[in-house]
Amino acid sequence: MAKASSFAARLAGCAASVVLLVAPGPGLVVIALVLAVFAIEYQWARRNLAAVQARARSAALKAAASRVATASAVLFGVGAIGLGVVLIFTDLLPLSGAGTGVGATVGGLTVLLTVVYGVREMRNAEKAEESEDAE
Repeated sequence: MAKASSFAARLAGCAASVVLLVAPGPGLVVIALVLAVFAIEYQWARRNLAAVQARARSAALKAAASRVATASAVLFGVGAIGLGVVLIFTDLLPLSGAGTGVGATVGGLTVLLTVVYGVREMRNAEKAEESEDAE
């Protein structure tokens, strides 16, 4: 029973990540997290995890390279967090409630964390290039 519920939770994570690929948000990051969980037990997940991580890293670096994309992602993340708080504490909007609000807030936090990761990795890559040029 526990194995079936664990598999169901993982399957729900996969479904959520597929939705996030077409919706605004960090779908590749969620897919990588879900694959990491699946990789504990399944060989197919281990094989695909490195490729998805590389694609997520590439997408984060491309977004961080553009100031407009970075600013847009930060605004979206802050807006999603604000919307989540409004959805949790008021009944003004359709589908208001704790579940919807927490989902929007977690999505906003994930976007912000992805932006921070991308900017940090880009700066580390620039420092590495500068140190190679200096040598």
